[in-house]
Amino acid sequence: MIDVALLTLGPLLRPLSEEGLAIVGAAATRRVYERGEVLFREGDVAEECYLLETGHVAIEIEIGSSKRAMIHTVSPGDFFGWSALVPPRHMTASARAVESSAVIAIPGKILDQVFEKEPAAGLDVMRGVSRVITLRLKDTSLQLVNMMEWVGPERA
Repeated sequence: MIDVALLTLGPLLRPLSEEGLAIVGAAATRRVYERGEVLFREGDVAEECYLLETGHVAIEIEIGSSKRAMIHTVSPGDFFGWSALVPPRHMTASARAVESSAVIAIPGKILDQVFEKEPAAGLDVMRGVSRVITLRLKDTSLQLVNMMEWVGPERA
């Protein structure tokens, strides 16, 4: 069971009622990952989303069969692994601990149930998820443009 205060460490879950947060807290678990440990891999079935309590986590995408590119660094209070809330519920990137990191793992199905009971709050949370997705897409696009400029047209 996770304390409600931890669930509101970041802004994303704050729209939920105390009852909704209590339901989420009862189902959530705290996990610690050491530097270099993988939380999930791109393509995995997404059953949980995460709230970073301490440390930093790198979000990475696969490039080819053996290379990874870091597209984002998650900081305390950030929500990630949102694929557990969005069909087809497969992770679109991998997550690796940059340093010893504590996360709150939240089952996506529990959030879905709370959103059904609290549709206005659920809509607010999903709007926040949409903002996160938009920012990550923008960051990834900028990184891709920078990589293409670095490679140059003669090497592409």
